[in-house]
Amino acid sequence: MTNIFDIKQNKAFQKGLRVGKFNNSRALKRQASMGEIRTKVEKHIEAKKDLVDQLQAKHETLNP
Repeated sequence: MTNIFDIKQNKAFQKGLRVGKFNNSRALKRQASMGEIRTKVEKHIEAKKDLVDQLQAKHETLNP
C-alpha cells in the first residue's frame, strides 16, 4: 500500500517547495511583477492544502 504522506511530500518536492523556502525566497529576491508574486503564492497555498490533505488522511488511517 502506498503511503499518502510520501505521495504528498513527493508532490511538494517536485514543485521545489521546502520548509521556509517561500518566506526565504520572498526576502532575498524582489519580484518582477504581480504575476510572479501570484505564481509563488499559489504554489505555497497549494502545498499547504496538500499538507492539510496529508494530515487528514493520516488521521483517518489512525482513527477509522
